[in-house]
Amino acid sequence: SHGIHTPAPWVPALRFAPAGTTRRKEMMNVDNKQALRAELSALLSRHPTAAELEEVVPRYWPSLSAFRENEDLILMEGVRRLFVRRVGTDRFRTIDTAAASGSTNLLDTEDATERDLDGLIDEITAFAAV
Repeated sequence: SHGIHTPAPWVPALRFAPAGTTRRKEMMNVDNKQALRAELSALLSRHPTAAELEEVVPRYWPSLSAFRENEDLILMEGVRRLFVRRVGTDRFRTIDTAAASGSTNLLDTEDATERDLDGLIDEITAFAAV
């Protein structure tokens, strides 16, 4: 048959940035979020600390650098840092700091926020989008 080729319905549509545009930070879509949540849940069921997320984060948020400090996770975007500590099965404490220095001891302060896994994913996504 001649005419316009239509891809099979199970083939995802690909979007490319026009040539010459700078890389934009994309918000995470629903499918990526579900895949990420499943991967993080599986990883966290085997390992008890937030530090274990170090290897997963850069795959979903390429603009972030991830490091461990003991059992905590440090995410960096420029000089900004997001510290993450696991405090329960589905509970994490986080704090976002613009300081180029600072340690995960900030997670022990009143300024830290407690979140569930979905809240953590949303916070990392917002942190990466700034």
